[in-house]
Amino acid sequence: MHFSGISHGVAAQVDKDASSATSWINTTAGGQNWTVASPSSSALGGATSLLAWCVELTQTVATGGNYTYNVVESVTASWVNAVLRLFTAHSGDVSTDKGSAAMQMAIWELVNGELGNDVTSGKFKAQAHGNSGTFNPAASLANKWLGELKDETAIGWKIVMLTNDKAQDLITFVKVSEVPLPGAALMFLSALGLGGLARRKQRPAAEGEALAA
Repeated sequence: MHFSGISHGVAAQVDKDASSATSWINTTAGGQNWTVASPSSSALGGATSLLAWCVELTQTVATGGNYTYNVVESVTASWVNAVLRLFTAHSGDVSTDKGSAAMQMAIWELVNGELGNDVTSGKFKAQAHGNSGTFNPAASLANKWLGELKDETAIGWKIVMLTNDKAQDLITFVKVSEVPLPGAALMFLSALGLGGLARRKQRPAAEGEALAA
């Protein structure tokens, strides 16, 4: 895969030390743009480009660099459901600097933190680097999303993880289905003998995105 950089994001410092100590590194919080070389894994739906998100703070990737990743289709980590609920609710908000940075910081909090709702304190934390006027709104938005997470649902997406022993581990989101019919609607279709037909006509659709420290 070729890392072409981050088109939307906010300059920040993140603490890469998960202990009580701090070890700040400069980065850009935001979704990473990757080009996938052929052959692409079927788990990625044959995508030639990805928007991916960092889930590892102790490794880096360099803009313009080429990396070979292992594709993990079945991710069973404890944070998977929470991250799916986050992305399901706010995937449409990542096309701005604030939204993209908020998504990345919220993912860092869920993967590396304490499942809390504050990206600026606790086990995982970030702080402004340079112009705090752009960082603070993004951090506040991430905290708002995390605070609302208990009310969100995870529908229609799965997480595919990309791992590399010498580079930053990433996740990307792949669409797997449309929003299912409500239970009452399925019962009504079944009563008409149409439930099986409705299910057979559903077809998973695939699509696929990546931080540079």
